[in-house]
Amino acid sequence: MLTGIDIENYMNLVTTSFILDSKNAVIYGENGVGKTNLCRTLSLLKKMLFSELSYEGASSLELSNCSLVYHFSSTDQLCYTIKFDNRGALCFEELQINNTTLYAYSHSSNDYLLEHFEDYKLSKPQVGDYIAYDIIMPILRLMFNSGDYNSAIGKMMSEIFSWIVIDGVNLCTKNAIITQSYEVSVLNGLLDKTGIHLDLRTNNDSELTLMLDTKKGYLPFNKVASTGERAIVNLTLEINRHKACSLLCIDEFDAFYHYNLAKRMLLEVIPQLGDQYILTTHNTSFLNLIDYNTIYILNKSGCHHLTELTNRKLIPGLNFEHLFRAGEFNV
Repeated sequence: MLTGIDIENYMNLVTTSFILDSKNAVIYGENGVGKTNLCRTLSLLKKMLFSELSYEGASSLELSNCSLVYHFSSTDQLCYTIKFDNRGALCFEELQINNTTLYAYSHSSNDYLLEHFEDYKLSKPQVGDYIAYDIIMPILRLMFNSGDYNSAIGKMMSEIFSWIVIDGVNLCTKNAIITQSYEVSVLNGLLDKTGIHLDLRTNNDSELTLMLDTKKGYLPFNKVASTGERAIVNLTLEINRHKACSLLCIDEFDAFYHYNLAKRMLLEVIPQLGDQYILTTHNTSFLNLIDYNTIYILNKSGCHHLTELTNRKLIPGLNFEHLFRAGEFNV
């Protein structure tokens, strides 16, 4: 499980620590403080470790002189650090298990440290071959490819692979596309389980056009669906196309949702979709609906758990929305 991220010089996040005191998080913050960029640090790590182009999909502007530290907790405590030079190229990485450095590698000088692999029954990465072939790839990815899937590192990598990071605004604007006919029945079933009933089917054409039942009969979904319907269908399709979801991160998860649908999504639907979730929102109405232990506020000084921002003893039943609007949690 992800337990925190330390961020330096990523986009507008100069020095930000996001420590998850709870399993899940709902993050509030003013426009422009970096909520979207915080979510992007998750997709960045997944892309760097699993995409064909390694970390090269990100621009140098995004990663110039950037440092990211990801914290994980399971049976062991893992800490993975990556740093980028002024061109945005990966220049250093380090992996620690239970506060012990397993490896540290400088991609700029090829200096490296490999220790304690035997203690955790891990195979040492063949760094010499890595250097000889001038491969641009994180050592962590190289280790995972060696087959230590059941190790602490393998489990962490499998977890990262199952992360799903979504832009809530894009859910509402992009077309819902069916690639296999069976997806429609699965989609209807999943929606029914969450209490959202849309009668969907595909048209009898080679393009598998998604159709929505309306008062005028079945019409093309992407032409007649509301933004909220489009968002929930795209989200369900996205989740269904992954075999597992260890962490679901949605930036502006309630974008374009009616309040009642957003409430149902927050309290009933999203908790069913993954093992862990991180959401961002501006809707203060939710502050009295969710466990205050899951509420975080991102500002220029970092990402803070609600209890860090007040001397008041927080207990269930307080009017957290009123306190928020009154400036109780301003820093």
